[in-house]
Amino acid sequence: MFNYSERVLTGDALVFYKRKILELPNGRTAVVFNNVMKELTAHIFLVHAYREQKRYMGRFLRKPKEMTTREYFTRVQEINNHRTLFPTDTEEVATVMSDDELIKTLYHVLPDTWMTTNLVMQGFNYAQHNLADLLETCD
Repeated sequence: MFNYSERVLTGDALVFYKRKILELPNGRTAVVFNNVMKELTAHIFLVHAYREQKRYMGRFLRKPKEMTTREYFTRVQEINNHRTLFPTDTEEVATVMSDDELIKTLYHVLPDTWMTTNLVMQGFNYAQHNLADLLETCD
């Protein structure tokens, strides 16, 4: 783990990583490695990264025209799952969006033309459906 990390990291991240290994006693153990990686993660991420990611996903996501709905939904779910890896600037624990939040977010990022011509005309109410229903309706 240590050797691989030293080969992969570069620049400031590598310098910080090596310095932290030297500061911690007990040699190269799994516990030391995990502690160093936690500190490295906090060092690399912006101070409010988790809060900003949460805000961005709720307000500014947009589906690219060249991406299929299925690809887009899958990518957003993947990004959502990565949110647990973000350090937080408070005692708050980083979490993923709930299913309801995710459905709401994905519904509102769909193009306006889809909303009016497909979903609204069909009487689709995202609050009454799950993610699979929304994806099936959009496909």
